[in-house]
Amino acid sequence: MAMLELFATCIIGPMFTTKYLPSAPSEYSHTSKTTTQNINRKIYFSLPIILWMLGIFTTISAVNNFLLHLHSYLKYLDISPARADLWFSLHGLFDALSRLLIPLLIHLYPINIMYLFLICVFTGFIFLIIIFGLLYTSINALAVLPIILFSFTSVVTASLQYTVSTQLFEKDQIEHGYVYHVIITSLGLIIGPVVGGLVIDITGTYKSIILTSIVFLFISFTIYHLVLP
Repeated sequence: MAMLELFATCIIGPMFTTKYLPSAPSEYSHTSKTTTQNINRKIYFSLPIILWMLGIFTTISAVNNFLLHLHSYLKYLDISPARADLWFSLHGLFDALSRLLIPLLIHLYPINIMYLFLICVFTGFIFLIIIFGLLYTSINALAVLPIILFSFTSVVTASLQYTVSTQLFEKDQIEHGYVYHVIITSLGLIIGPVVGGLVIDITGTYKSIILTSIVFLFISFTIYHLVLP
């Protein structure tokens, strides 16, 4: 599915940007080719944009690596399939609720959207450490709580991309920015679990799954901290 999403985004996405819309204001069509190339080069390949996209990539890689391998990890720890399915269902429920509550939270307590990415990575980092600790204790049933709350990290990263594009890109380049976000997200969906699987093959243990995601999130946090003022 991620490969299909990436293909569709690369091929179809640019067709729906302002640049290609027939009803686009005439000011876009009168911009010289040289000026457009200079603007694009400045916006698309500036260091903050590159770093931000790397942050998105590593965050999605961490999230998808953890979630895709979690069921096998729980089975490896002799946790019953019924309990594992229940944990996943609760995670999905909180994911849906978070998508509804985050806009309300932002409305009630205005905050720079970009700082939510820093917060979600930090909390995800903490939740993964707690999960890793609880799964190897006699009270491993409590691991369901941080697993549920970890969905906050994936929700912020996946659902606020267009909003962030409006802050990172010029007004007439927002659609391009959103396409870039979706492409980077798709790459994270593909590459994150592959890296996690390779680490499992090398180490021979599922313990590396959470540790790999923790490393990804640490990189994300460092990158976001560099980009944000």
